[in-house]
Amino acid sequence: IGAGIGLYFAETFARFFFPDVIQYLPFDVATAALGASGTFGGGGGGGQRIVQLPADQALLVAAAWLVGALVVAAAFTERAEITG
Repeated sequence: IGAGIGLYFAETFARFFFPDVIQYLPFDVATAALGASGTFGGGGGGGQRIVQLPADQALLVAAAWLVGALVVAAAFTERAEITG
């Protein structure tokens, strides 16, 4: 849970420093897959336009994130079983 919260806040602050990279991070991928708007700065219509992936590509990247999360979870579960 802590890693997810940390990733959420890291992604929020990465918008200012790495605007081209954040389109591949999990929360932005999920937003793009759902077809939500890509603005940053509030609901008033103003704000910076954020580059988003196309929906079909976003679904593939989201699937890759899910597979990666399962691999990490399986690795840590196996390690916990070994160490007791």
